Amino acid sequence: DAAGFTSPLFEGGSHLALKSAVFAAKTASKSISEGDYTSQRLSEYTRLWRAEFPPYDKILRGKSALFDLSDDEMSVMAKCFPNEMSNMGISGKAMVGIKLLLRKPGLYSKKIIPAMLAFGYSRAKYYGW
Repeated sequence: DAAGFTSPLFEGGSHLALKSAVFAAKTASKSISEGDYTSQRLSEYTRLWRAEFPPYDKILRGKSALFDLSDDEMSVMAKCFPNEMSNMGISGKAMVGIKLLLRKPGLYSKKIIPAMLAFGYSRAKYYGW
């Protein structure tokens, strides 16, 4: 169980749940040691996981856009991506987007940009997705 911490695109979440448990433990420990149980003190937990985890709403928009693509459109998109994207800078990402839109201009109306950005929120290096 991922305790509600899931990636809508990659559907993992156990790693996020475990990391959120670390944040909860740190927050609880500080709260107990300081004798401060106010909502302001305990809100540190929310600040920690929001700063660490990818933005759920943006990934969800990307997933919805991906699910609207046909198999042909997905194939065109896949052919535009390089084998390795983790070290790609903003100009490299822009070139992939331009290449994709030149090959299949109609994808712009299908909100392909949020779909591509959703991949950028992947935290595979840290969380396995």
